[in-house]
Amino acid sequence: MLAAVGTGTTVAIAGCALGDDRPPLDVVVENYRDESLEVTVELFRPDGGNRESALVATEDIAVPGDAVGDDVVRVEDVATARAYRVVATLGVDGQTVHHHYAPDCRGDDAAYDPLVFLRLTDQAGVTWGQTRCGDDVSTRPF
Repeated sequence: MLAAVGTGTTVAIAGCALGDDRPPLDVVVENYRDESLEVTVELFRPDGGNRESALVATEDIAVPGDAVGDDVVRVEDVATARAYRVVATLGVDGQTVHHHYAPDCRGDDAAYDPLVFLRLTDQAGVTWGQTRCGDDVSTRPF
């Protein structure tokens, strides 16, 4: 079962509303660990200047233990799919990790489900990924 357990708040910034021609971006968290974890995911515009003006969205996500396969946590329509610096703060220890999300589809090519995903590995590690339009499209951090 695909869970949508986010309890976060989305912050709309001028020019970043979901009403433009880009599809919405979803955030998916997989947890291969036994214990549950609170994860805060923040999306920042790369050209935003200071933290406050760059912040586009914040989601506080309760991730149950062993949330893999059909049990991953998915928060839909977090923001418009565009380039972001994605920062995740994990649990009470506050470990912070980041990812550069760079969508590789444009215009009509965006007939896919844009998402960025965070995997919490069972060895207390973290990996990131994202959907891609195709293998021949180059994505790079902004």
